[in-house]
Amino acid sequence: MVLFYEHSRLSTPPDDTVIWRYITFTKFCSMLNEQALFFCRLDKLHDKWEGVYPKAMLEYWAKVYQDIPAGDEGVARLKEILIRKIIPSHFVNCWFMSEYESDAMWRLYSRNYEGIAIKSTIGRLKRSLAKTRERIWIGPVDYIDYDQWQPPKGEARKAFLWMEPFFWKRLSFQHENELRALVGQANRESGEAENGLNIQADLNELTEAVYVFPDSKDWFLQLVKTIVRKYGYRGIAVKRSSLGERPWE
Repeated sequence: MVLFYEHSRLSTPPDDTVIWRYITFTKFCSMLNEQALFFCRLDKLHDKWEGVYPKAMLEYWAKVYQDIPAGDEGVARLKEILIRKIIPSHFVNCWFMSEYESDAMWRLYSRNYEGIAIKSTIGRLKRSLAKTRERIWIGPVDYIDYDQWQPPKGEARKAFLWMEPFFWKRLSFQHENELRALVGQANRESGEAENGLNIQADLNELTEAVYVFPDSKDWFLQLVKTIVRKYGYRGIAVKRSSLGERPWE
């Protein structure tokens, strides 16, 4: 059974928090075909700062760990370990937190007016993964200034989690209001993942509704409905986004 790790440092929102996953039609079809959620390898995401530790953290650890050289040599050693081993061995599945749809997210993650948005909640996400054997961390992304970040002091330092940086992004990405689920390769029995992992999920439990791009054509809406029925998900409602409606219609 899946293990969800909660910690005060992650401040995971309540289970009834509404979340959205904006993806292309191709990725949506793959999800239905695999009956799984795709967890992308951190170093394969668009933002090259994913999983990066602030310089102040590297400098702090270079001082703390006796088997790491102090100073610039220690920082360089830690960077190499992060780039070669730690970051590529962690995988994330990302969601947008909001009660409502986001026009910005539609524009970012749709192609040729053929985007898909899956509406769910944090509770649904947890229940959909209940039968997997993965150890999963779920929490909101914290947006920080990497140049200004400093290690916590006193008792707060003891509460610091090794995986916190995997829930950090630069301030420029605040518009994403992201929730993510994190899995480590070390938790799996064997095998390498070149781009990511497909983790089995109950998509009926996960999905409250599926929305298609606001300006999509009628044929595309019907195609999505047909694909959903073809894969046996007859209980999932497929709708066109209301963002494309004209006033007073």
